[in-house]
Amino acid sequence: MTVKPFFTCAVPTYNRAGMLRQAINAILGQTFGDFEIIISDNASTDDTPDVVREFSDPRIRHVRQPENVGPINNFNLLLQEARGEIFLLHQDDDMLHKTFLERCHRAVQNRPDVAFFSSPV
Repeated sequence: MTVKPFFTCAVPTYNRAGMLRQAINAILGQTFGDFEIIISDNASTDDTPDVVREFSDPRIRHVRQPENVGPINNFNLLLQEARGEIFLLHQDDDMLHKTFLERCHRAVQNRPDVAFFSSPV
């Protein structure tokens, strides 16, 4: 991983450990690998911390809120922690196609004028 990865894949979560595992696997399975994953756990009471510990990839950072701070503050923490050039908000119940980051990188890498990118489902 570079000091400043191209993408920050930011995943806010609260009590959705089963879905979170799938979301993390979908990010780690990308064909484009210059990214970090930040998981902001909003004081989950389920086994979310254990699920995150299952992954030993150094691109993953887990931040656990000491108490539930609500969705907006949880999201704001992700923005503050992001080191990537491009910020990707990835919900804990979403899946990415394995080439999503590669296609996104191709579309935005030389386009400083692009502020938002999406793709068809």
